[in-house]
Amino acid sequence: MILSRLSKSLKEQNWTAIVIEFVLLVSGVFLGIQVANWNEARAFDSLERDHLRNQREEIEDDIKRTAARKAYYAEVNAAGMRALAFLEKGESCADQCWPVLVDFFHASQWIDVGVTQTTFAEMRRVGLPRQRAVLVALENYYLMNFGINTVSNERPAYRTLARGLIPVEAQQASRMNRLRVHWMRCGQMPT
Repeated sequence: MILSRLSKSLKEQNWTAIVIEFVLLVSGVFLGIQVANWNEARAFDSLERDHLRNQREEIEDDIKRTAARKAYYAEVNAAGMRALAFLEKGESCADQCWPVLVDFFHASQWIDVGVTQTTFAEMRRVGLPRQRAVLVALENYYLMNFGINTVSNERPAYRTLARGLIPVEAQQASRMNRLRVHWMRCGQMPT
């Protein structure tokens, strides 16, 4: 409609009408682009809020799993200390060998201590988070965990040695009992 009026004004050489209609046309296009940009910015803000909410939940879950792993490794450490104490005594286990064997086996347990990075990877893919302080805090969190995980993901030589000496049947019996206890505590299967 505006273009037809603009065309008519050009034929009649009505320069005032031409300028007014041109300004209206440019203003309409400009406002349309601004509204589209505003809607896009709102959608991106909403996406960032959703990702940050998911990131928070992921980190809270990591904290819970880490606490459960800490408790689990405290048990593994206690079993190792009992096994060492048994060795230092230098005595026979006589008819009480099963608890000693279980301690030696349990001291060889190992669990990956990595954290979930799904949400952070998706955030980085789309250019989020936009606040530098939040980005630095998240990168430091994952970098610290990477360093810890690099060291702790090396399975100890003791694990291979103990599992090579303890008969498979005994490992399975001990493991089934320990798995039940562990699964109830932290919901993660040891390997």
